[in-house]
Order: sequence, then structure tokens, then C-alpha cells
Amino acid sequence: MTAGRPPSRCLQALRLALTLLAAALHSALSVVKSTYRLLRPQPAKSLAGEVVLVTGAGRGIGRRVALEFWAQGCTVVCVDDDEASSRLTARHINERHRRRLAAAGCALAEGSGPAHAYSCDVRDRDQVAQLARRVLGDLGRVDILVNNARVMPTLQAPPSEVVDDVNLHLLSHFWTLLAFLPGMVQRRHGHVVAISCVAGLRGLADKGPHSASKHAVTGLLDAVAEELQLDPQHVKLTCAHPYLLHPEQLDLRIPQLSARHAARQIVDAVRHDLETVTVPRNLHFWLNVFRTLPQDARDVWRDVFQARGVSPQGVSSPAAYSIVHPSGGVKT
Repeated sequence: MTAGRPPSRCLQALRLALTLLAAALHSALSVVKSTYRLLRPQPAKSLAGEVVLVTGAGRGIGRRVALEFWAQGCTVVCVDDDEASSRLTARHINERHRRRLAAAGCALAEGSGPAHAYSCDVRDRDQVAQLARRVLGDLGRVDILVNNARVMPTLQAPPSEVVDDVNLHLLSHFWTLLAFLPGMVQRRHGHVVAISCVAGLRGLADKGPHSASKHAVTGLLDAVAEELQLDPQHVKLTCAHPYLLHPEQLDLRIPQLSARHAARQIVDAVRHDLETVTVPRNLHFWLNVFRTLPQDARDVWRDVFQARGVSPQGVSSPAAYSIVHPSGGVKT
């Protein structure tokens, strides 16, 4: 073949065939490994000693997640826009920690403990930057970042509520990632958790702003994962999708899910480095199965499982900077 000339069609076809064969073999190996892991799960990693920051920790799933991380031996940073709520969560954790030590014959100084409370409106980039400086100044690092939020306006909501929803459920993820992810990358250790809901996997009727924000968060984590794969940094990502029904819709088709149950599933997903977790666990599988059905069949099954009724109760342009690179940091 003459230098500078494109390869012949036969050579191109051969390369394509070899590429497809390699991809097929790799896929088959992945299926075998996944099946083996289902039968013989990897041991859960220890979280003892990790510093965990939980936004929306003042109530609902956020509070339960903070408690579950403390139970795993973590130092917990409780963040909420309502300072009284975050302090209440931190005080509850510290009181339980004090009782645990007392039962073991140890003592803990009054006013100290593994939980710390901070107030921050994560919709505000400047407040998140100030939060990062305070937390890193007090504790030195954040190993696990948990983004959690809790509002769900409808399409008929006032424009201000729609903007607040996008700021809370999407832009807040940019601000917290820019604040804490670079430190994880520098230390080559960390985990980011986005607590979404089923709206991050499929749209919800009359919940357009919420569904759009949650889908965008899923896309954001996918993009960050791709960026991390370019230069593996040992930073893990988990997107959690709890399915929570309104009380008036509960029946035997979907069991009642408590915030405590959801929190335990989320923390367990972190311990096993799962990229995606739904609550209940098998929901993700069935959603993927339903996607293979014709539209009419999907509509029938959606109505059977009341997929339209989900409740989150117990949740300058960021693109200008690289989220992963340490120099990206929070710009103020």
C-alpha cells in the first residue's frame, strides 16, 4: 500500500471485524464476571474514618443517610439551608455516639462528637464556596460527598419555583462537585453520591422541571465518570434512585419504603462501589425490561405500578471549568 493512501476496503473490513470480535469477547467476559458477582458478591469496603458531607441532612432521607454513615464509623458533616435542622441531626448523632461510648465504658467530652452542623443554601455558588472553605479548614478533607434535595414543582408552578428546582436539583451538583471533587482527585480517593429519584430514570407526568433536572444530573455523573476514566483517580460515583409513593397510593403492588430503608440501601451501594442503585433494588432491572416493550405495553405497566406517583419526601456557567482537574476548584 502506497504511503499516504487510505487503507483498502478489504483492510478496513478486516479491522472492523477484529474490532467487533474484540468487543463481543469483552462483553461476554463482562457478563460472566457480572453473573459471578451476583452469586459471589465482593466484600463490602469499610467506611470507618471517612469524612462524609451530606446536603439536605436536616430531614427525610438526608437525615437517615447521615445516621447510616455514622453507624459505619464515619465523621458526618450535616449541611442544610435550615441551620436548626442540621444542628438537630448532628446533635442526635452525637448523643447516640455518646451513649454508645458510655455503654463501652468510655466518655466523650460535652459538645464534641463525630457529627458537625453547617448551614448552606446549595443553590448559591458563593455559599457553597464558603462552606467548602469552612469544612476543609475544620476537618481537612471530604472523602464522600452526598448531594440530596427535596422539592418537586409541577409545570404549572410559578417560574420562580421552576428556577429554584433547577438550581437545587442540578446546579447545586455543579457547585458541590467543583468545591469538593478536586480534593478527592488530588488524594486519589473519594466517592460522590447523587440522591435522585425514579425521575432520573424516566419522566414523571406533570413533573417536567423535576424530571428534566434529575435526568440532567444522571447525565452529569455519566460525563464526570467518563472524565475520570481518562485518568483513573480512584474516585467512585453512585447515583441513587429511591421510588417513594404518596401515602394515598400505597398498596400491595409496591411495598411501603421508609427513609431508613432507602438510606441503608444507598450506603450499602457506596460500600460496594455501585454506579447506580434503585430502591427497591430490582426497580432498575424492570425499568430496563419495560423499555424493550411497545409504547402501549409500557403505558399499561406504568399504570399498574403507579409510576406517575413518586414523592421525594422521606431531596456564571459551570461548564467553563473542568470539574475533575484539581485546578478547576471553586472560582469566587
